Amino acid sequence: MQCKDVPEEPVLRFLQKRLGRFNSWCNGSISDVALAMPDDTPPKVVLRKISGLMRRGLVDGCDCGCAGSFSITQKGQEYLLAKYGEGEWEETEAYRLRAAIEQCLKQDPKDAVAKLLELVAQEGL
Repeated sequence: MQCKDVPEEPVLRFLQKRLGRFNSWCNGSISDVALAMPDDTPPKVVLRKISGLMRRGLVDGCDCGCAGSFSITQKGQEYLLAKYGEGEWEETEAYRLRAAIEQCLKQDPKDAVAKLLELVAQEGL
């Protein structure tokens, strides 16, 4: 897989939805920008895609391989609106599952598994 195989719109919409929050890459949480990419995207392609968006001034952050702290720039927001119009990032199944896991872990760890199974059943994951 190459960067050209990863669409930019979902990545920019993901960052727009999470504007003002910490966004990383390949960390396995709901802040993981890889969730806006195809499931089989290798980590090095995730980082290269972000690097390309940063070079174009659409995304800000650090692409050295650290946590990243990525955010969409004003230019990125304007580009997204001009090229793709209004819209929202469509949450992927992986995103909803990770969000459910994080929600359960914030509660009593003893009940986390039961609550997670309940959320998974409710969400149809």
